[in-house]
Amino acid sequence: MKHQFFSLESSTLTSGNVMNKKRYHFAFYNNKWFVFDGNNQLDLRLTSFAKLQANMSAKNTVEAYLRQILHWLNYYDHLAAGFYISFSAEKIRLLLFAFLAEHYKCKLKPLKGDDEHYLVQRTANSPAYIGIFLSAINALFRGLIRLGLYEGESPTKFLSSDENSSIPSIGLMPLISGCRAPIETPSFRLSNNYFIRERSEWVPQTIDCENFPELIFSGGEAQKWSQREMLICRMLFETGARLSEVLGLTLHDWANQGLQQRASSFSKGSEGVRVKYIIWSKTTTKLLIRYFNEQRKGISKERQGLDHYLNKNNEDYLKSIFIFINRNGVRVKDNSYRKLYWNRAVTYSRIKAHPHQARHWLVTSQIRIINEDISTGNYSKEEMESRYESLIRYMGWRSGRAMLDVYNHHLQRDQIVQLQERLHMHLHCSISRKIDKNRPDKKIDESLTEIFSVTENRLQHEE
Repeated sequence: MKHQFFSLESSTLTSGNVMNKKRYHFAFYNNKWFVFDGNNQLDLRLTSFAKLQANMSAKNTVEAYLRQILHWLNYYDHLAAGFYISFSAEKIRLLLFAFLAEHYKCKLKPLKGDDEHYLVQRTANSPAYIGIFLSAINALFRGLIRLGLYEGESPTKFLSSDENSSIPSIGLMPLISGCRAPIETPSFRLSNNYFIRERSEWVPQTIDCENFPELIFSGGEAQKWSQREMLICRMLFETGARLSEVLGLTLHDWANQGLQQRASSFSKGSEGVRVKYIIWSKTTTKLLIRYFNEQRKGISKERQGLDHYLNKNNEDYLKSIFIFINRNGVRVKDNSYRKLYWNRAVTYSRIKAHPHQARHWLVTSQIRIINEDISTGNYSKEEMESRYESLIRYMGWRSGRAMLDVYNHHLQRDQIVQLQERLHMHLHCSISRKIDKNRPDKKIDESLTEIFSVTENRLQHEE
């Protein structure tokens, strides 16, 4: 069997003082991770950590952690090799403090009543992956200590968690009893980290633009997308699946659902286990069959169409047949599709969008339709709740209703913006018109009064 091998250097996160020097880098070969130092020598300690982390986390998580860890090590390449092992916890903390403040442009402030532990705040100049970096560094030293490669306490350990997180074994009286005051939620998440990222609300990028798919497909046509790229994009918008879930589809996933408009699929965190299904249109099904018998047939190792695989009548064999393959006959990688096709299409259309926003677009559109049906009064409350629950199950949200409420909350904010736009339009009309002071325009006055009233009610609801 041909083994997969590729080198993944952390050079995508360049820093000024290491641009022209040899760098730590890592590779993935035969389902194993290897980490090399600046002299291309295998770093056994980091390789052991990567192996340990791979037993606990998904492949993408291990890769993300290694990128952040090696970027940090490369930033301090002027220090002695293996400093992360030989330095004391206090020295490591100082290096992390300087790295976060100087390189990632973060603000660090001590916790209230504790001058030794810090909250990490992003600024306008900070990257979006601060949370990944903190998780990676925490995992690194936790793993090194577990492997017996680092002596002493973890440099990232949060020492005062016992008092804050302890809960009496007999439990607490309910709030309704009036026997205790409500517990105040801390401004930070309880953690064992020395550096703690400040709590921030996850905000979905609600896309209520009907022509968003049109912009992407127009860019794809201009970039001469093939059947494969068009199909992948269609499935992103029609199914609401993540890019990894679409590209990870096998012929067995589709055939197991009758080769119709649906397929079995894994989900985030399911480790490849098929735990849900995704649905697309009849047109996409026809295009999928055509793709199998035309473009895919020409680049597959077997040089065969759809019937050839189905006639094998072997489940294990069908599980090895990925639907979307590249010219080498192997599965299309997420990064390859994103960089070579999607990014070029959005650049041509002069917009900024990530493939995951197709999922947000689908959810936003679905909730918008349900809310519009509610406003017409044609459906009962029970029917609406049933539709909401169906959407939650289909999207595979772990947090369920909480995720739905987040989307609804931001859609309500969009409605406030629309009300404000109506208000501004009427104000413009009232200013531009020449109205007799003795004869005020009654219609405009009534309209403005109505809008002010609705807007005020909406804002009070938001607060």
